[in-house]
Amino acid sequence: MKQLAEIIRLRNSHPAFDGHFGMPQCADHELVLEWTTEEATARLSVDLNLMQATIQCTGQTGEIKLHLGSNQS
Repeated sequence: MKQLAEIIRLRNSHPAFDGHFGMPQCADHELVLEWTTEEATARLSVDLNLMQATIQCTGQTGEIKLHLGSNQS
């Protein structure tokens, strides 16, 4: 639950989510979602083979990186 709350806070507060949304090309077993502004980026990368995901955000406050996986709670 703690990690879910952290993701919700990030989604509601990070400036990249006010920007342009895109889905860059990736491998068949991957899903990548991206939000960008001139000053910030947020990227969700999901590996469906490994059942793992990474959320990576950058901006004026630095970089935030969260790892999510099937073996984490």
